[in-house]
Amino acid sequence: MPMAIIFQYGSNLDSERLNSSQRLRGDARYLGLACTREPCELGFTVWSEGNGCAAADLIPGGSQPAWGALYAIPDALIRRDTAGDRPSMDSIENEGAEYRRTRIDVCHPDGQPVAAPVLTWLVAQRRYDLYTEFHYVRHILSGLFNKQVPADYLNRVRRNILDNNPRLQPSVDQFIRQCRPRIEHARALPGTA
Repeated sequence: MPMAIIFQYGSNLDSERLNSSQRLRGDARYLGLACTREPCELGFTVWSEGNGCAAADLIPGGSQPAWGALYAIPDALIRRDTAGDRPSMDSIENEGAEYRRTRIDVCHPDGQPVAAPVLTWLVAQRRYDLYTEFHYVRHILSGLFNKQVPADYLNRVRRNILDNNPRLQPSVDQFIRQCRPRIEHARALPGTA
């Protein structure tokens, strides 16, 4: 079966969410971490009806790359017209309305470019008057922790979340405090470093 490689930087960093029965039903295979070749910041610049809050976007600029997850998914699950009765990535991302599908240049954690073509979905029309909510960003944070992104990127994402919606600070900080020991314990286990 032909496979496509996609880069997910928002709530689909959470593999459980992406592979849920409402999304790809277990057909997304995690390949590893990657970062954008160009500097980007994670922002919240598009309204998501399904989430009831502002959703993630990669905004060009800054001084550092943005991190995300590479997944392999069946080619047929990219577009609405080839997915049959299954959710496609285009339908999940509301491609054509909120997001547009595009190729993106990303690198492996060691800095080497990913040679294969990689797809992602970027916001079509950015708005800066929207607020995200904890029920949404917890998927991003969970994915970042579970995939063990660099700590400096986690701190940037925390800052960007709180810049967007300062009311989330108690929930975000509590979630981070709960995740840190679990991740540090996993790193200490044999075969997990």
